[in-house]
Amino acid sequence: MFSRKKMLLIAIMATISNSVFAETVAMQIKVINENVAVLSAKLAEMDVKAKIAGKQQEIDRLGVSTGVSQTDAAAKELPVVRSIEGVDGRMLAILATGSGEIKTVVRGDKVGEWTINKIDVNSVTLAHGKQIVRLGFGAEAPATLQIPQGGIPASGFPSTGPR
Repeated sequence: MFSRKKMLLIAIMATISNSVFAETVAMQIKVINENVAVLSAKLAEMDVKAKIAGKQQEIDRLGVSTGVSQTDAAAKELPVVRSIEGVDGRMLAILATGSGEIKTVVRGDKVGEWTINKIDVNSVTLAHGKQIVRLGFGAEAPATLQIPQGGIPASGFPSTGPR
């Protein structure tokens, strides 16, 4: 009889522990699923924020009107070197800005957001933070080039039209 009571008690304990274990596992799975849902929502939010930041950088780079004035947008554009002159290493350059302003500059001067880093006989080097740009003498900025309707004139002379 003693062994039957033990067997019955063991069977009851096993049944109880299995149901408790099953409830515990079910609760753990439920908590894990809830955590996964929360983390997925946070990841989606971060993705949207990253896309917004990327678009904002693109807008800032292009100077699209989002409260940025024309003078702010022009300040970000690169100037065009019109002339360079000087003697004994004391050089100066005449630059044309995107807004049409003509400036005479020496090393250390600012043009918009750009600082004149170096002027040599053939070029002007500009710096803006870690960005460094070398402008060749007489080079036109791509945004200001306008090709005449008849094509590019030879040697800078106006085209004479079709023959």
